[in-house]
Amino acid sequence: MIVTLEGFPVEFLMTPGSTADVKALKMFHFSFEKGSKIYGDGAYN
Repeated sequence: MIVTLEGFPVEFLMTPGSTADVKALKMFHFSFEKGSKIYGDGAYN
């Protein structure tokens, strides 16, 4: 899920539980303004 700093959803993607996080990340169509900051988490350890 991609959200604004205020927590409002911008885009989300639902995949089966068997889909790897990296594969799902590549399914997003990113289009951000120059200077945007993107943060992510480790998903799991």
